[in-house]
Parts: sequence; structure tokens; C-alpha cells
Amino acid sequence: MKKRLIILVILVLVIVVLLIFGYSTDNEKEEITGNVILEENIIAENAEEPSVKILEKPTKEFIKEEQEEQDNLRISEELEVLKKENKIVEEEIQGIIQEREENENLGYHNDESNRIIIDECNVVINENNAEVILTNNLNCEKDGIIINSDNVNLICENNTKITGNLNRVGIYIIGNYNTVQNCYVEGFHYGIKLHSSSNNLILQNTLTNNDDHGIHLHHSDDNTISENIINTNNAEGLYLFYSSNNKITKNIITNNEDQGLLLSYSLNNEIFQNRVSNNKDGGIYLDSLSNNNLVEENIICNNKYFDIDDEYDNLYRGNICDLKNSESSVSCKPCEQNQG
Repeated sequence: MKKRLIILVILVLVIVVLLIFGYSTDNEKEEITGNVILEENIIAENAEEPSVKILEKPTKEFIKEEQEEQDNLRISEELEVLKKENKIVEEEIQGIIQEREENENLGYHNDESNRIIIDECNVVINENNAEVILTNNLNCEKDGIIINSDNVNLICENNTKITGNLNRVGIYIIGNYNTVQNCYVEGFHYGIKLHSSSNNLILQNTLTNNDDHGIHLHHSDDNTISENIINTNNAEGLYLFYSSNNKITKNIITNNEDQGLLLSYSLNNEIFQNRVSNNKDGGIYLDSLSNNNLVEENIICNNKYFDIDDEYDNLYRGNICDLKNSESSVSCKPCEQNQG
């Protein structure tokens, strides 16, 4: 009897201990759970601050950074393209030289003063410091005259004509410190093209009825384009592509199918005292990273859709243009009736 009573007491004590222990464990679980929830709420509240700061970043600044990244990528890609283009141009010129040497016909002869006299088309001037004269008109199936050297002075006497193939180039310059003067170039793809060339002078030429640009500067810096007549070409009259620090002065640029003058990815050029009028799209268009250019004392009138359109930051002084046609906020003196 006593043994049974002792066993019963022991069982009751065990049950009480288990109940007490279970209650304590539940409280601890609830406390732990509560602490976890509290910590999660604190973390969530703290996490909201960075997201708010990111959203506070100015939209214009973000867009500008994105645009700069895209522009830098574009420039890097363009430099790779230029390397390939330079190699192709070099191979083409060497092919022409080799073919002419094999045929023992350079396409020119030297006169008594040792000047080079051009006899026919597709001629490569490969000598530095040469005086080159064109005295007779040329009618070309291929390129007209290729200057692949430095310090060449090419003069077309009596405004001699070079007429050509719509797929080729009239006068092609791949060199530095050259002069092209008094030439009349028509019917080519480009009238005059400068490719990776600097410090050249293109003076008093006429570029007309070419299938694309009258004058095309391609990765060419520090050149002077002056006193030329550039008209009735099938695209832009004068086009600068990745070409900077050039002087575009006193040209007459009229009646071209697109813009009179287009700058693309071109910086620090001086556009001074040109007459840009009656072009069938627009007058002067500065796009795609063309900034820090000076546009001064030009007459830009009677172009179809706009006289000046500017997408970047350039300096304008003393120009005459029709504000009613201009898509830019540039200020101009108004055109008069006789300034078209």
C-alpha cells in the first residue's frame, strides 16, 4: 500500500515538472519569435532608406551618364572601324600603284621644271613635296586624282574639270599639308574626300552634281576649307565626320539636296563667313556630340526646313538666319530678301 502511494506521488511530481517545463519553453519560443519579427521589421525599415536614396538620384544626371557611356562605346567602335578602313584604303592604293608600274604608265609625266603633269584618271601621287598640275579635262571611270603623300600642291589650271563615276572620288587625299586649288569636280560620289588627313588646304574649288557630298572630311583634323563653291550635290554639301579643329571659311554652299553643312561627332571647328542658302533640307546641322564649335558671321537663309539646328553646346556670334525656320534656340539677325 505504501509503495503504491509513493509511485503515485512520483508520477504527480513528474507531470507537474513537465507542465512547468512546457510552459517555460512556449514562452521562450514566443519571445524568440517576437524578437525575430521585431528584428525583421527593423531591417526592413532600415532597408527602405537606400532605396529612397537611389530614387532621389536626378533623372537628368542619370540619363547624361548613360548617354556618355553609349557615346564612349560608339567612339571606341568607330576607331576599330577606322583601323579596318585605313587598311583597305592602303591596299587599294598599293594595288593601283603596282598595276601602273607593271604597265609602265604612271598616268603623269614631268615637265622641264620637274612638275608633275596629270595625263589621265586614277593617278596616285606618291611623292612628297611635289608640284602637280592638271591642264586638261579628265573624264574618269575610276577615282580622279589620289594624293597619298605630304606637301603636295595640286593646281587645276583654268578651273580644269574632273568629271567622274558616281561610285568613286574625284580628288582623294590621304596625307598632310597638301593644297588643292582651282579644280572643278563633278559627277563623283564624293567631289573631294579627306581620309585621316590633317593640315590640308582646299581652296577655290567648285564641287557640283556629286552623288553624295561635295566635300567629305573623314577623321580629318586641322584642315582649312575656304572659298569653295559647293552646290547641287545629292546629299550634304560639306560633311564633317569625326573631324575636329577645322576652319570652314567663306564658302558658298547652296542648293544641295540635304543640309548645306553637317557636323557629326566633330569638335572645335570654326565656321566663319560662309553663305549657306537654298538647301533642300536645312542649312547648318550640328548633331551627335558636335560641340564647342564656333559659328560666326555666316549668312544662313532660305533653307527649306531650318537654317540652324544644334543638338549640343556651340557658340554663335553675328549670324544672319531666318528664326522662323530654325529648330534651334540660336539667336540670329533676320534674313533680308536679297540674302538667299
